[in-house]
Amino acid sequence: MKNPRIISVISFPFLPATTGGTICTAGLLKELAEVTEVTAFTVEPYQPGFETQTGKTEMHYVMPFKASRYINLLLFFKLKKLAAQKHAQWLLFEQPWFAWLIFLCKWLTPYKIVIRSHNIEYLRFRSLRKWYWQILYMYEKWAYKNADVMIFLTEEDRQIAIHEFDLKPEKTAVIPYGVSLDAIPESTASGAIKHRIGLAKNDCMILYYATMSYKPNYDGVVDVVNHVLPLLREKSIKFKLVVCGKNLPSEIKDVLLTLDDVIYEGFVDDLHAYIDEADVILNPILSGGGIKTKAIDGLARNKIVVSTVTGAAGIIPEVCGKNLLVSPDGNWTDFAQNIIAANNITANIPGQFYEVYGWKSIVSRFMKLLA
Repeated sequence: MKNPRIISVISFPFLPATTGGTICTAGLLKELAEVTEVTAFTVEPYQPGFETQTGKTEMHYVMPFKASRYINLLLFFKLKKLAAQKHAQWLLFEQPWFAWLIFLCKWLTPYKIVIRSHNIEYLRFRSLRKWYWQILYMYEKWAYKNADVMIFLTEEDRQIAIHEFDLKPEKTAVIPYGVSLDAIPESTASGAIKHRIGLAKNDCMILYYATMSYKPNYDGVVDVVNHVLPLLREKSIKFKLVVCGKNLPSEIKDVLLTLDDVIYEGFVDDLHAYIDEADVILNPILSGGGIKTKAIDGLARNKIVVSTVTGAAGIIPEVCGKNLLVSPDGNWTDFAQNIIAANNITANIPGQFYEVYGWKSIVSRFMKLLA
């Protein structure tokens, strides 16, 4: 049986894909397009020329990057026309932000609807103390109630959504953040980065990378600097913390530049080189929703990840072997001890990890949902 054709409705710019969420969106499109016909109905990109990130997906940039797109009723007619031209069977909505469009498509078109949730959005905004989270709760629930299938990045999010939005469990599923690897990759570590920052081969390079304009991520920098580094300095471990990520607030950046054991690199072109060179990867997140993609990316490259409980939410520990060490939120003493322990772990990530988080396996499970 031929796989159903899909129109993917993406209400946000995602090319070039540089953050966890946008990389996940582009990765799913690329892998889906290997097994079926996929057309993206989306917003004009941040920069043109990055369509290779979506593989064989046919791109249609039908929305300008303006807030008015969320109330533009003409999008319904454009989407309906495109779906008819492509003989689509499914409309795949990335996130529930187009609840009103989902409602119209549900009742005025023959197409089935699947929503792919990146987070339980109202909970994420509540954790960030946004006053409008209750309005978002109602809007989000409206979107899900009009979908034929709802997929979530984690089992935790799925269970929350079933309970909070009164969803039918049989209409929900977990499709996690994926990686374009199906086995442990060959390491690119050459020692060059360690040498440049003044570390010997056996010294400990600790890496923290994230999009630093997002408050939970730069809060993580502050917590590591204020609470974890003082504890590590008391130990007989030679280390340096390398921080990668664009848009770190200047007041935090200025502090980092005064510390001899911290290197702030900003945005780096080849993040994999830093991941492969690192001995330990940090995930010190205490707020924000959804799975933390930095942890999955580090684990996929066979690294040891030290995380908080919140940072590890949604990751299946059973498939991570000894590569994931988790500390209670705010217990920075335990977090520092795990960093020291991680520096001595030589285990490899189990092959089962790639069966769960590899894109090819994920897409195979996804297409069965739409069959």
